Amino acid sequence: MSMGRMIRRTALGLLVAGGAVSAGAYYLLRRPVPKAKGRLKLRGLRAEVEILRDRWGIPHIYAGNLHDMFFGVGYAQAQDRLWQMEFNRRAASGTLAEVLGEDALEIDRLTRRVGFRRVSEAEWQDAEETEKAVLEAFSAGVNAYMESSRMPVEFGLLRYRPKPWHPVDTLAFGRLMSWSLSGNWDREILRSWTVERFGAKVMEALEPLYPPGKPLIVPPGAEAKGAGHYWRRTMTPRPSSWVRWPAAG
Repeated sequence: MSMGRMIRRTALGLLVAGGAVSAGAYYLLRRPVPKAKGRLKLRGLRAEVEILRDRWGIPHIYAGNLHDMFFGVGYAQAQDRLWQMEFNRRAASGTLAEVLGEDALEIDRLTRRVGFRRVSEAEWQDAEETEKAVLEAFSAGVNAYMESSRMPVEFGLLRYRPKPWHPVDTLAFGRLMSWSLSGNWDREILRSWTVERFGAKVMEALEPLYPPGKPLIVPPGAEAKGAGHYWRRTMTPRPSSWVRWPAAG
Protein backbone atom coordinates (compact mmCIF):
# COMPACT_ATOMS: atom_id res chain seq x y z
CA MET A 1 0.00 0.00 0.00
CA SER A 2 1.38 3.39 -0.96
CA MET A 3 2.11 5.99 1.71
CA GLY A 4 -0.47 8.38 0.26
CA ARG A 5 -3.23 5.76 0.39
CA MET A 6 -2.32 4.84 3.97
CA ILE A 7 -2.48 8.49 5.03
CA ARG A 8 -5.86 8.92 3.36
CA ARG A 9 -7.27 5.79 5.03
CA THR A 10 -5.90 6.87 8.41
CA ALA A 11 -7.40 10.33 8.01
CA LEU A 12 -10.74 8.84 6.98
CA GLY A 13 -10.70 6.48 9.96
CA LEU A 14 -9.96 9.35 12.35
CA LEU A 15 -12.74 11.40 10.76
CA VAL A 16 -15.27 8.58 11.15
CA ALA A 17 -14.16 7.92 14.73
CA GLY A 18 -14.37 11.62 15.56
CA GLY A 19 -17.84 11.80 14.04
CA ALA A 20 -18.99 8.79 16.07
CA VAL A 21 -17.62 10.29 19.28
CA SER A 22 -19.28 13.62 18.53
CA ALA A 23 -22.60 11.95 17.74
CA GLY A 24 -22.39 9.88 20.92
CA ALA A 25 -21.59 12.93 23.03
CA TYR A 26 -24.43 14.87 21.43
CA TYR A 27 -26.88 12.04 22.13
CA LEU A 28 -25.66 11.64 25.69
CA LEU A 29 -26.04 15.34 26.45
CA ARG A 30 -29.25 15.99 24.50
CA ARG A 31 -31.07 12.83 25.57
CA PRO A 32 -32.07 14.12 29.03
CA VAL A 33 -33.04 17.64 27.83
CA PRO A 34 -36.55 18.30 29.25
CA LYS A 35 -39.58 18.14 27.04
CA ALA A 36 -40.87 21.64 26.28
CA LYS A 37 -43.76 20.92 23.92
CA GLY A 38 -46.84 18.74 23.98
CA ARG A 39 -49.05 17.28 26.68
CA LEU A 40 -48.29 14.96 29.57
CA LYS A 41 -50.51 12.96 31.90
CA LEU A 42 -49.12 13.00 35.42
CA ARG A 43 -50.54 11.42 38.54
CA GLY A 44 -51.15 13.78 41.42
CA LEU A 45 -52.60 16.77 39.60
CA ARG A 46 -56.11 17.95 40.44
CA ALA A 47 -56.66 19.95 37.26
CA GLU A 48 -54.79 21.10 34.18
CA VAL A 49 -51.51 22.98 34.63
CA GLU A 50 -49.88 25.00 31.89
CA ILE A 51 -46.22 25.90 31.56
CA LEU A 52 -45.07 28.57 29.14
CA ARG A 53 -41.34 28.88 28.55
CA ASP A 54 -40.35 32.30 27.26
CA ARG A 55 -37.55 33.09 24.84
CA TRP A 56 -35.02 32.84 27.69
CA GLY A 57 -36.27 29.38 28.70
CA ILE A 58 -37.82 30.68 31.93
CA PRO A 59 -40.98 28.74 32.86
CA HIS A 60 -44.20 30.59 33.64
CA ILE A 61 -46.64 28.30 35.43
CA TYR A 62 -50.42 28.67 35.46
CA ALA A 63 -52.69 26.56 37.66
CA GLY A 64 -56.15 26.76 39.16
CA ASN A 65 -55.20 25.85 42.75
CA LEU A 66 -52.29 26.05 45.15
CA HIS A 67 -51.48 22.32 45.07
CA ASP A 68 -51.20 22.19 41.29
CA MET A 69 -49.19 25.42 41.20
CA PHE A 70 -46.46 24.04 43.45
CA PHE A 71 -46.66 20.64 41.75
CA GLY A 72 -45.82 22.52 38.55
CA VAL A 73 -42.99 24.42 40.22
CA GLY A 74 -41.47 21.15 41.43
CA TYR A 75 -41.79 19.55 38.01
CA ALA A 76 -40.29 22.52 36.17
CA GLN A 77 -37.45 22.90 38.66
CA ALA A 78 -36.60 19.22 38.34
CA GLN A 79 -36.60 19.60 34.56
CA ASP A 80 -33.97 22.30 34.71
CA ARG A 81 -31.97 21.54 37.87
CA LEU A 82 -32.44 17.97 39.05
CA TRP A 83 -28.73 17.23 39.39
CA GLN A 84 -28.14 20.50 41.27
CA MET A 85 -31.06 19.67 43.56
CA GLU A 86 -29.75 16.16 44.20
CA PHE A 87 -26.21 17.37 44.83
CA ASN A 88 -27.35 20.02 47.29
CA ARG A 89 -29.71 17.79 49.23
CA ARG A 90 -26.84 15.33 49.64
CA ALA A 91 -24.58 18.18 50.71
CA ALA A 92 -27.20 19.28 53.26
CA SER A 93 -27.74 15.73 54.52
CA GLY A 94 -24.10 14.67 54.66
CA THR A 95 -24.42 11.89 52.09
CA LEU A 96 -22.10 13.10 49.31
CA ALA A 97 -19.56 10.36 50.03
CA GLU A 98 -22.13 7.72 49.08
CA VAL A 99 -21.75 8.72 45.44
CA LEU A 100 -18.49 10.72 45.31
CA GLY A 101 -16.32 8.51 47.51
CA GLU A 102 -14.20 9.12 50.59
CA ASP A 103 -12.91 12.48 49.31
CA ALA A 104 -16.29 13.94 50.32
CA LEU A 105 -16.21 12.54 53.87
CA GLU A 106 -14.93 15.75 55.45
CA ILE A 107 -17.75 17.74 53.90
CA ASP A 108 -20.28 15.16 55.11
CA ARG A 109 -18.86 15.25 58.63
CA LEU A 110 -19.11 19.04 58.72
CA THR A 111 -22.72 19.22 57.49
CA ARG A 112 -23.78 16.47 59.88
CA ARG A 113 -22.19 18.31 62.79
CA VAL A 114 -23.95 21.53 61.76
CA GLY A 115 -27.15 19.50 61.47
CA PHE A 116 -29.03 20.93 58.50
CA ARG A 117 -31.01 17.71 58.04
CA ARG A 118 -31.60 17.17 61.74
CA VAL A 119 -33.02 20.67 62.22
CA SER A 120 -35.12 20.39 59.05
CA GLU A 121 -36.73 17.15 60.25
CA ALA A 122 -37.78 18.91 63.47
CA GLU A 123 -38.98 21.90 61.46
CA TRP A 124 -41.11 19.63 59.28
CA GLN A 125 -42.85 18.15 62.31
CA ASP A 126 -43.75 21.64 63.57
CA ALA A 127 -44.76 23.10 60.19
CA GLU A 128 -48.24 24.51 59.64
CA GLU A 129 -50.67 22.56 57.49
CA THR A 130 -50.50 25.01 54.57
CA GLU A 131 -46.72 24.88 54.55
CA LYS A 132 -46.80 21.08 54.62
CA ALA A 133 -49.30 20.99 51.76
CA VAL A 134 -47.12 23.26 49.62
CA LEU A 135 -43.93 21.28 50.32
CA GLU A 136 -45.69 17.99 49.62
CA ALA A 137 -47.07 19.32 46.33
CA PHE A 138 -43.61 20.52 45.30
CA SER A 139 -42.13 17.12 46.17
CA ALA A 140 -44.84 15.37 44.17
CA GLY A 141 -43.93 17.47 41.13
CA VAL A 142 -40.24 16.63 41.45
CA ASN A 143 -41.02 12.93 41.82
CA ALA A 144 -43.40 13.01 38.85
CA TYR A 145 -40.57 14.29 36.70
CA MET A 146 -38.17 11.61 37.96
CA GLU A 147 -40.75 8.90 37.22
CA SER A 148 -41.61 10.11 33.73
CA SER A 149 -38.32 11.40 32.29
CA ARG A 150 -34.73 10.51 31.60
CA MET A 151 -32.15 11.45 34.16
CA PRO A 152 -29.48 14.13 33.60
CA VAL A 153 -26.14 12.89 32.34
CA GLU A 154 -24.47 13.17 35.78
CA PHE A 155 -26.55 10.27 37.10
CA GLY A 156 -25.44 8.10 34.21
CA LEU A 157 -21.80 8.93 34.85
CA LEU A 158 -22.15 8.08 38.54
CA ARG A 159 -24.33 5.04 37.80
CA TYR A 160 -27.16 5.64 40.20
CA ARG A 161 -30.71 6.96 40.24
CA PRO A 162 -31.89 9.55 42.79
CA LYS A 163 -34.31 8.59 45.54
CA PRO A 164 -37.75 10.22 45.67
CA TRP A 165 -37.82 13.82 46.84
CA HIS A 166 -39.19 14.55 50.32
CA PRO A 167 -40.31 17.86 51.89
CA VAL A 168 -37.44 17.62 54.40
CA ASP A 169 -35.06 17.67 51.43
CA THR A 170 -36.41 21.08 50.45
CA LEU A 171 -36.09 22.43 53.99
CA ALA A 172 -32.54 21.12 54.37
CA PHE A 173 -31.56 22.52 50.98
CA GLY A 174 -32.93 25.92 52.08
CA ARG A 175 -30.94 25.86 55.30
CA LEU A 176 -27.75 24.95 53.45
CA MET A 177 -28.37 27.81 51.01
CA SER A 178 -28.94 30.29 53.85
CA TRP A 179 -25.73 29.14 55.52
CA SER A 180 -23.72 29.44 52.31
CA LEU A 181 -25.00 32.99 51.75
CA SER A 182 -23.90 34.11 55.21
CA GLY A 183 -20.19 34.14 54.39
CA ASN A 184 -20.03 37.94 54.57
CA TRP A 185 -21.30 38.17 58.14
CA ASP A 186 -18.09 39.82 59.34
CA ARG A 187 -18.37 42.54 56.69
CA GLU A 188 -21.99 43.15 57.63
CA ILE A 189 -20.95 43.67 61.27
CA LEU A 190 -18.13 46.01 60.18
CA ARG A 191 -20.58 47.98 58.04
CA SER A 192 -22.99 48.25 60.95
CA TRP A 193 -20.23 49.48 63.31
CA THR A 194 -19.10 52.04 60.73
CA VAL A 195 -22.60 53.45 60.31
CA GLU A 196 -23.12 53.55 64.07
CA ARG A 197 -19.85 55.39 64.78
CA PHE A 198 -19.33 57.61 61.71
CA GLY A 199 -22.77 57.85 60.13
CA ALA A 200 -24.43 56.58 56.96
CA LYS A 201 -22.81 59.21 54.72
CA VAL A 202 -19.31 57.99 55.57
CA MET A 203 -20.35 54.40 54.87
CA GLU A 204 -21.91 55.49 51.58
CA ALA A 205 -18.62 57.14 50.59
CA LEU A 206 -16.73 53.92 51.35
CA GLU A 207 -19.09 51.67 49.42
CA PRO A 208 -18.30 50.98 45.75
CA LEU A 209 -20.69 52.66 43.34
CA TYR A 210 -22.85 50.67 40.96
CA PRO A 211 -21.58 51.33 37.40
CA PRO A 212 -23.80 53.85 35.57
CA GLY A 213 -25.78 52.53 32.64
CA LYS A 214 -26.01 48.98 33.97
CA PRO A 215 -29.39 47.23 34.45
CA LEU A 216 -31.45 48.15 37.51
CA ILE A 217 -34.19 46.06 39.13
CA VAL A 218 -36.16 49.24 39.86
CA PRO A 219 -35.46 52.07 37.36
CA PRO A 220 -34.30 55.40 38.84
CA GLY A 221 -37.22 57.55 39.92
CA ALA A 222 -39.71 54.68 39.91
CA GLU A 223 -41.76 53.79 42.97
CA ALA A 224 -41.59 50.18 44.12
CA LYS A 225 -45.28 49.29 44.41
CA GLY A 226 -44.95 45.62 43.60
CA ALA A 227 -44.24 43.79 40.38
CA GLY A 228 -47.75 43.81 38.90
CA HIS A 229 -47.90 46.82 36.58
CA TYR A 230 -44.19 46.84 35.74
CA TRP A 231 -44.29 43.10 34.98
CA ARG A 232 -47.29 43.37 32.69
CA ARG A 233 -45.82 46.36 30.87
CA THR A 234 -42.25 45.18 30.32
CA MET A 235 -41.89 41.48 31.14
CA THR A 236 -44.87 39.78 29.52
CA PRO A 237 -43.78 36.25 28.59
CA ARG A 238 -43.17 35.57 24.94
CA PRO A 239 -43.74 31.83 24.65
CA SER A 240 -41.42 29.99 22.34
CA SER A 241 -42.74 26.64 23.46
CA TRP A 242 -45.33 25.27 25.84
CA VAL A 243 -46.35 22.14 27.62
CA ARG A 244 -49.76 21.30 29.06
CA TRP A 245 -50.28 18.75 31.79
CA PRO A 246 -53.85 17.53 32.12
CA ALA A 247 -54.90 15.78 35.30
CA ALA A 248 -54.42 12.04 35.11
CA GLY A 249 -57.57 10.19 34.28
